[in-house]
Amino acid sequence: MKKIILLVFALVFLVSLHLPLTKESTSFFETTVCVDPTTNDVSVGNTFVINVSLADDISLQSFEFYLGYNTTILDGLNAWVNPPYETPVEPQINDTEGYVNVFAVYGGPIPSSASASESFPLASIAFNATAVGSSFLDLYGIILEGFLGTQVDHTTVNGSVTVSSGIITVPDDYPTIQEAINAANEGDTIFVEEGIYYENVVMNKSISLIGENKNTTIIDGNRKAMCIHVTANNVTVSGFTIRKGSYHPHPFGGIRIYHSTGNNISNNFITDHHVAGVFLSKSNSNIVSRNVITNISEHISYPGGAIYLDSSSDNKITENTIKNATWYGIGMDNSSRNIINGNTMTEASIDICDSPRNTINDNTVANSLIGICLVRSSHNNLSKNTLTSNTGFGWGSGMEIADSNENTITTLYH
Repeated sequence: MKKIILLVFALVFLVSLHLPLTKESTSFFETTVCVDPTTNDVSVGNTFVINVSLADDISLQSFEFYLGYNTTILDGLNAWVNPPYETPVEPQINDTEGYVNVFAVYGGPIPSSASASESFPLASIAFNATAVGSSFLDLYGIILEGFLGTQVDHTTVNGSVTVSSGIITVPDDYPTIQEAINAANEGDTIFVEEGIYYENVVMNKSISLIGENKNTTIIDGNRKAMCIHVTANNVTVSGFTIRKGSYHPHPFGGIRIYHSTGNNISNNFITDHHVAGVFLSKSNSNIVSRNVITNISEHISYPGGAIYLDSSSDNKITENTIKNATWYGIGMDNSSRNIINGNTMTEASIDICDSPRNTINDNTVANSLIGICLVRSSHNNLSKNTLTSNTGFGWGSGMEIADSNENTITTLYH
C-alpha cells in the first residue's frame, strides 16, 4: 500500500513540474467570469470588441461559455481566444438566435506578463452595431475545468451595449450633403454647417438632416431638379433654407416625400420653387410643421402650391406660414384623415378635392381667391377657421363647396 501511495505522489510531483501551480487546484477556489468592459456606448455602424475575462489570472485545462445578445441591435462578426488557450473547434456565432459559443483548451505556458492579481481575457468577440437601441450581453452555460479535472466555481458579471446614432458633419467630414448621406448609417444625424450647398439631395435612409441655421444653411436646387427627394421612412429635415427647385424631371420643386411614412419636415424656409414647396405622394403619417413657405410658381401643366397631398393619409400639417403660393396654400387630392391645424396663409387657399374625413381647424386664410374650397369631399370637420379678404374671382368667396356632403362646419370667422 505504501508503494502505491508513494507512486501516486511521485506522479503528482512529475505532473506538477510541467503544469503551473494555481490557486484553482484546490476545490474551494472561486473566480469571476465577466464581460469586459461591462458597459459599452457605441454609434450605429461601429465595430467594437468585448472580452470575456477571468477576474483572476488562473490557468484552466479548458473552458466553455455562451454569450447572448440582441440580434436587432448587434451582428456578431468574429470570436477568438487568447493565449495560452486554443480552440479545437471554431467559435460558433448564431445571429439568428443571438449567441456566441466558445470552447477552448490549454495550449501552452501562460505569458510571463500575467500576474495572479490581474484579470485575464479568455476570449474576444467583435460585434457590429446595426441599429439604435440597447442590448444585453449575458453569459451562461459556463464551464471552467482546472487541471487534474477540478471544477472551478465562479460568479458571473454580465454586460450591456447602448447604440446611439452617429453624427456626421458637413463639410468637415464630407464636402457635400449627398456624400454624407451615402456614407451614413440608418439612424445617423447629418449636421450641416452654414453655407450654400448647390445640390439635389436624395434621402434614401432613415436619418436626420439638421441645418445649423435655417437662414444661412441653404440647399439650392439650382433649377436642375427638386431640392430634396425623400424615399426612406423616418427622415427628419430641419433648419434649412430650401430654394430654387425645378419641375424637371418631376414637378415637385422643393421637397418631395414619396411612398414614405414617419417623416418630419419642420422649421425650414422653403422658397422660390416651381409647382410645390412640399409634395407628399402616397405617403402617410408624416409631419409638416412650423415651416415658412413662399413664392411657389405654377407651371403650364400644374398649379402652384405650398403643400400638396396626393393619395396621402394620417398626416399632420400644422403651424406653417404660407405666402404667395400662386394657387393653393394647402392642397389635397384623394387623401383622408389628415389634420390641417394652425396654419396662416396669405395669397394662398386650402383646396380639398376627392378627400374625405379630414380635420381642418384654427387656420387663417387671407387675400386669396378662395379661402377654403371643398370639391367632391365629404365627412370633413372644419372649425374655428378665419377667412378674410378672399376675392373669389372678383365676387368674393370665403368658402366654396361643390358636390360635397355631410361636412361639419362650425365657428367660421370672416
